[in-house]
Amino acid sequence: MLEIKTAKTRRGKRELEKRAPKLIESGKKTLILHGTKTSGVLNAVLTQIFQLKKESAVKYSRKNENIKPFENGGETSLEFFSLKTDCSIFVGGMF
Repeated sequence: MLEIKTAKTRRGKRELEKRAPKLIESGKKTLILHGTKTSGVLNAVLTQIFQLKKESAVKYSRKNENIKPFENGGETSLEFFSLKTDCSIFVGGMF
């Protein structure tokens, strides 16, 4: 059975309230990031995607060495960034 999380502090209660289901959900945001060895063409494509979804997208412009979603342990930093920016969709130019 699953445990029900209960907060012990006010800050924890606020965080749990933010993540709780809502009557009207907010729109899905997109996290756009590129890897260490991406070409100029791929960077241009990612920039165009960002410009199309400007209101509901977050783009990281620095090279991200830690994020390797298809390898063991690489998905943890991706999860951290998606929780930090409240993004449920990600676009990654890794190659």
